[in-house]
Amino acid sequence: MPDDTAKEYAVELVRHLVDAMALQKAALLKSDWSSLQSAVNTLTDVLTRINAFPGGLNGIAETISEYEKTNSDQIRSLLKQGDKDRQASNTLIKMNLARFNAIGSFIAASQDRTTYQATLSVADDAPQHVSRRV
Repeated sequence: MPDDTAKEYAVELVRHLVDAMALQKAALLKSDWSSLQSAVNTLTDVLTRINAFPGGLNGIAETISEYEKTNSDQIRSLLKQGDKDRQASNTLIKMNLARFNAIGSFIAASQDRTTYQATLSVADDAPQHVSRRV
């Protein structure tokens, strides 16, 4: 049975994870890429600390499950909120990727038009009348 220090640390890790996921979601909603980078760095740090916990994620789950009912309900509520933030972030990431792909396609199409216009502009210097000898 884990001691109180391990339980407190496990709960602290869960809170940090949920907070980092909320930061990621907020940054994605605002399209604030510098905040997103900070949130990703925070998530990476928290996940590294979770992996270093004895037993990793499973160890945290076991430690938290041994809490009294009231505390474990609060932790479960935190985890549910974190899961909602994760799902929202996942959707926002997919939407941003689709938007970036659309912008990339638009830019590529614009560049093609510019290239073709440059190619066609050479023909614009040719005489503008049609020969009647056909």
